[in-house]
Amino acid sequence: MDIATIAISVAVIEAGGIRAAARATSRPAASVSAAIRRVEAALSLPLVRREAKMTVATVEARRRLPELKAIIRAAEALIPAGRDGRPRKDAAGGDLAGLSISLTTLFRFLALSDGGSIRATAARLGIGQPQLSRQIATLEAATGRKLIVRQPDGVRLTPEGAALLPVMRTIVDRWQKLAAGSGLRFRHSAATWRLGTIMPLGPESRVARLLAALMARWHRERPRQPLYLASTTADELVAGLRHRRFDAALLDVAELPSGVEGRPVATASLALMAARRSTGDTADSLLEGLRAGQPLALPSPQSGLRQIANRYLDVTFDAAARQRLRVVEVDSIPIILNLVLHHGHAAILPETAVSSPPGALLIRPLPDDYRQTLSLVWLPEPAARDGAQAVLSMLRDLSRAPIQPESDLQPADTRA
Repeated sequence: MDIATIAISVAVIEAGGIRAAARATSRPAASVSAAIRRVEAALSLPLVRREAKMTVATVEARRRLPELKAIIRAAEALIPAGRDGRPRKDAAGGDLAGLSISLTTLFRFLALSDGGSIRATAARLGIGQPQLSRQIATLEAATGRKLIVRQPDGVRLTPEGAALLPVMRTIVDRWQKLAAGSGLRFRHSAATWRLGTIMPLGPESRVARLLAALMARWHRERPRQPLYLASTTADELVAGLRHRRFDAALLDVAELPSGVEGRPVATASLALMAARRSTGDTADSLLEGLRAGQPLALPSPQSGLRQIANRYLDVTFDAAARQRLRVVEVDSIPIILNLVLHHGHAAILPETAVSSPPGALLIRPLPDDYRQTLSLVWLPEPAARDGAQAVLSMLRDLSRAPIQPESDLQPADTRA
């Protein structure tokens, strides 16, 4: 770990994203992304996450931001002075973002200041004398200061070296405090099996109840391997698989992504629905309502449900009518349900998604070609494959057990 990497990570957290931090530090977005990943790996903590099409700081990143900023404030004293004798820095932290001083080098300088001899310090650290000498020379070049003077009986600190000693100690101590729990977090993260899922329709939906039962059973049967579960859109789940944030994912897409293995878990029939406005309304009037400007609430295109809905709309409406549709994008199924029940919107959802009095809704079932298919997909790796087979077995058993209310999903064959 080095000062520049920590400075860039602070810029990402404060700017609220990688691209904004790249602009602030005048660095390529790829370099900024690599820096934040290195800090995440060192701390065994996620510092940024994807939200829609943006990268945002996590709660854990915000909690640790004051300590990271304290390191950066201390490190400003290490920046070489300009012609006016003051440290060269700008509001974006550009000089710090280019100050590639390793924290290991700072630690070894502190050890040298205590030991007083390059030979004795190198022996105590278990490294060669030439390596330690090169690191101290690199540190002097980076700070623009002479830090030590060699003498027959060892080394002594120059006034500049003595002045920077407490600064370096502050940086090293604060970083060690931040990283203190990383080993435990890493072991927990390495043991945890991570499952991503589409967003359930609500707490009473079959998917939510099935996943809760799965989690309870997993922790009873596999207590040494915690199960982590997170819900998001289909596109984010696929990205999470490819970036190893998930070991497996429950997707609502019929065609499996490339590079993964998978099995269907369940299917659900879909319907176009809206609240009945008058006794004369029929299911066919749903299409007329959409042509007349009734808003249609759908998840964003990142969801599998929206992709199915788009296929249906493209076939049902000609290009001109399709352009006139008033589509409202909401990545929250409970909000979509409220828009249907109370605010005059239409939606495409599983047929039994909305609980309402008989006759209160107009429901137009979609053809079987537009059924929602839930599939469990996993990385083609031994640990992911083992966990996926356990999930499939548990889901088979749980699907056969009565979970009230009655299912809006039909179990699919999950045999491996």
